[in-house]
Amino acid sequence: APDPQVTLETGMGGLSVKVCKEVVSLGPCAAGLAADLSHTGRHVSPLEFHHLLQAHADHPGGREGGGALPPVLVDARNLYESRIGRFQVEGVETLVPP
Repeated sequence: APDPQVTLETGMGGLSVKVCKEVVSLGPCAAGLAADLSHTGRHVSPLEFHHLLQAHADHPGGREGGGALPPVLVDARNLYESRIGRFQVEGVETLVPP
């Protein structure tokens, strides 16, 4: 049986899994088209992510002071995940949805 507190907080009392072509529709002409991933960031491990944030805290503006924009961390985790903890790094703004 579902946890009543989780059901109350999330509004979800169950789970349904279905197979579909697209999770989020990209429009009527997008089916079957590959996304352009040439301008995306690279995947980093949790440890490397921590080191990148810490490096900014230790050297704001970049190592050479080249005027790099300060990082902004967008915390887009769900309610359950955000209860585990928050990102807190000195010098790094964290946007947390209400």
